[in-house]
Amino acid sequence: MIRHPLLLSLYLVLLVAAIRGVMRRHGTWPVFQWLPTPVWCYGLPMLGTTCGLTPPSSPVYAAITAWLLPPTLFLLLLPANVRELAQAGRHALACFAVGSGGIILGLVMGFLWWRPHLPPEAWQGIGALAGTWIGGSANMVAVAQSVGAADSILAPLIVVDTLLAYTWMGGLLWLARWQAPVDLAWQARPLSLASPTSAAEPTTTGRVLLALTMAAGATLLAQQAGARLPVLGSVVTPTTWRLLLITAIGLLLASLPGSSRLTPAASWLSAPLLCLVLASMGARANLAALWRVPWWLAVGVVAFAVHGSLMFLTSRWRRWPIGLAATASQANVGGVASAPLVAAVYHPALAPLGVALALLGNALGTPAGLLTAWLCRWLAGRYPL
Repeated sequence: MIRHPLLLSLYLVLLVAAIRGVMRRHGTWPVFQWLPTPVWCYGLPMLGTTCGLTPPSSPVYAAITAWLLPPTLFLLLLPANVRELAQAGRHALACFAVGSGGIILGLVMGFLWWRPHLPPEAWQGIGALAGTWIGGSANMVAVAQSVGAADSILAPLIVVDTLLAYTWMGGLLWLARWQAPVDLAWQARPLSLASPTSAAEPTTTGRVLLALTMAAGATLLAQQAGARLPVLGSVVTPTTWRLLLITAIGLLLASLPGSSRLTPAASWLSAPLLCLVLASMGARANLAALWRVPWWLAVGVVAFAVHGSLMFLTSRWRRWPIGLAATASQANVGGVASAPLVAAVYHPALAPLGVALALLGNALGTPAGLLTAWLCRWLAGRYPL
């Protein structure tokens, strides 16, 4: 098993480089048309961890996310059209609400379905799962502590949360391959997130260095300022502040005249960084652990099935683009770190929406989890086994 931080970092870098190299040479092959680059960068490290090649947890993964996610997000935001982005806000909030409602409904249904195989205090765990899948890990802990969940309840939930959330993220990345035909099939309303008009600008060395310098400077500024800002409960942490600040800086610079000239250079830099961040996330999931918690896993599968079905049906009815639905879904399930990455795979201009919706999820995760726990406890008392 590759455990040494240097060797593990080298493994991820070489794997991403190999995937991108193969895609450049053989990207027209049917298998690569079916499974695009982000899926390979996310899926192969996950298979490596499942086979025992790499560990499911390592400081390397956290370091990659902490140091590469902010500049990646900044570079993804440079091409954003802030005015057009604001017009998508109303639809994004409605889409996010549907996703959150689907998670609550799905967890309650899964609880009722599999309740004979779950412990008597399962309602506490269901509330914790709702907290993490609408908000984040901090919300899971907050709900668990609020309802008095024991460690025996919380331990398997961490496995289920990690594996199902990362598997769902992989599915959303794969779905990006079908974005155009799906939107065409249900005549989705465009969100006016047009691609930058300056795509013909040359990617010169000077512009690449300028974009890289700006990304590094914005990252350091966000890191320093985020560490000094107050922590607001379990919702706004230093990591939240850093990502929020890097988003604000990126959108501010994107709105300045002339910023579009850096779009090709920013895209050239952000593509490999995005792949490396995805690889570090995929390496954290061990699919073999799914079999250790079968009944909790079954509850989670029901929840994701209901969530996905509601998102699909409502998006088709309201004619929302599949990219917006995927962004709102990942903002629920994944949070601040992964929502902008999934959004950017569909359209770079959706990345700031992913951050905004994920922050909303962080704020709503704890009350939504407590509501779900209360519903399950009430139903268990109303309809005893």
